[in-house]
Amino acid sequence: MLSKLSKHQWFTAFLLAALAGHLALYRSPLAGTPAPEWPLLVDIFITFPLAYALIVRPAWKDFLKKMGGLVLLGLAFGSYAIPDAAKQAWLEIDRFRLLLPGMAVAFEVGLGIWIVLALRRALRTDAHTDRLLAGALRRCFGAGAMARLMEFEARVWYYGVFMRRTPAFEGEQHFYTAKAGGNASNQLAWIMLMVIDIPLAHLLLHFMWSPTAAWVATALTIWGLVYMLADYRATQVRPVSLGADALHIRCGALASDASIPYALIEAVERVPHPERRLKEKRYFRHQGDMNVEIRLREGAALPTLFSGDQAATHAVIGVDDPAKFVAELRARLT
Repeated sequence: MLSKLSKHQWFTAFLLAALAGHLALYRSPLAGTPAPEWPLLVDIFITFPLAYALIVRPAWKDFLKKMGGLVLLGLAFGSYAIPDAAKQAWLEIDRFRLLLPGMAVAFEVGLGIWIVLALRRALRTDAHTDRLLAGALRRCFGAGAMARLMEFEARVWYYGVFMRRTPAFEGEQHFYTAKAGGNASNQLAWIMLMVIDIPLAHLLLHFMWSPTAAWVATALTIWGLVYMLADYRATQVRPVSLGADALHIRCGALASDASIPYALIEAVERVPHPERRLKEKRYFRHQGDMNVEIRLREGAALPTLFSGDQAATHAVIGVDDPAKFVAELRARLT
């Protein structure tokens, strides 16, 4: 069992064990006087980076990116684990905790500005927006998890805020998902509920808790609303497409896309109520119904949003015209 663990899993286990030990030293009633802060600082800035470098052996660029996130995680852990009465260096660290939301806002605004400036001219000559976004981001961030995260965020900004015309998509025949079980209508209903709820929740928090809490909750809700709006608008225009050599599955803006070569597809059938919660079945579902099940050949893998490809035996989707989709896909398989 242990021999099957990857290098990243070994490092994660080491990190969790070390943090659990620090938490026991700082919070356990059996520890007596809380431990000093400096061992945790040494681990955050020296031990953990060295362990990551020795266990995972990453590329230099990947090491710098991961260590930045690891240091922020360690500092946040220290703010929680160390009792207030025992804090000395962490009193100064805690004063900068408001910088993290500010950095997140600056990152999102900067990404939106980049989309406008970098793609404005390119979109005039090439309407394949998704392809342009993916290509530009992979040139900057490579093909790893960071690139997938950036592509996800850029897609949310484009479909939620900047889309003015319907993009073009790769494929010869397109099938849409907006009407499958009222998919887009259900998404719109949730958006309207959130819009109605924002002022009510703001007033309740303002008078029952504090004005600051009310504004923070309202800002986070509006931020989440942008994601839901992006998913709704993407559902209306992003199709499931039959290409010359592969099936291209697109599912709104918040799910990973999948391109499945026809050689990896064993069969396809229409299913009114597909069996759910099977480990190796991938369900491409939003707020509607799934009505088509695609059986894959042995060894097939489908991409996930952030963790790379995972083995899959089936892909289950919902399209507006399942009968026609099944017939056309079967024709291409034979």
